Amino acid sequence: PIQKITDENFEQKVLKNSKPFCLKFEATWCGAFPLHFKWRGRKKSPCKVMTPVVLKISESMTDVDFGALDLDSDPNTPTRFGRERPFHFETGARLFGIRGIPTLLLFVNSEVVATRTGASKESDVVEWLTSNLSKK
Repeated sequence: PIQKITDENFEQKVLKNSKPFCLKFEATWCGAFPLHFKWRGRKKSPCKVMTPVVLKISESMTDVDFGALDLDSDPNTPTRFGRERPFHFETGARLFGIRGIPTLLLFVNSEVVATRTGASKESDVVEWLTSNLSKK
């Protein structure tokens, strides 16, 4: 299952996790612009497309924990990584190298070891996870 990650539980659930953690950054407004793309014949936002993909992967890859953090409702998480001002998409997200959403970050031993941006097929995300986990 996908855990809801918030400013309050980020450190405990992600950084202090004994297992690798795949965190999906998303936002409520993701897809609110006319930049939708066709996914299986329908127009959908990239953030909405990735949720079932990550959910399905989380059910089969039990050696990794999965979560999602909404950039709008939980804006302060990355401030502990060197910024004094509150986190928001234009500044704070870049602390993690986030230039677009959805973005997946793979944490191992409290460190970001890989980043993936944009909507992807399940097989591509599984390959990305597997290849980056084998490096550690």
